[in-house]
Amino acid sequence: MISSLRMYEFPEMQGALNNYWNLIHNELSDSGIQSPVSLDMTLNEQQAWLSPNLVLAQTCGMPYRKFLHKKVTLIGTPDFNLNDCPEGYYNSVFISNINDNRKCLTDFKNALFTYNMANSQSGLAAAYSHTRK
Repeated sequence: MISSLRMYEFPEMQGALNNYWNLIHNELSDSGIQSPVSLDMTLNEQQAWLSPNLVLAQTCGMPYRKFLHKKVTLIGTPDFNLNDCPEGYYNSVFISNINDNRKCLTDFKNALFTYNMANSQSGLAAAYSHTRK
């Protein structure tokens, strides 16, 4: 059995992810669904998503829309009860150095842009879409 949250696994997030998984694992167990006690940290996202032993994994919208929708079953979308973020939505932000005087997105037209992953809806696709407007 495999459960994975690798797409969001960063060292500073490990404790929170483990707590999150423990809550999910306990709910699954209470519902009679077997799942691993701990998250798999050995497989990359795609290996976990496509494993025949997958119990549960989290993905972002872009990989799901591009190729996972034909290979996995969508069971839900997490809602972290964030202010100003309705159910079924997420929140992404653009940030810059605190000493940077540019205030409008158009002021960054020729600036360097960094993102977390090329296959990330919130990390790249949403930013790309927003800047194309």
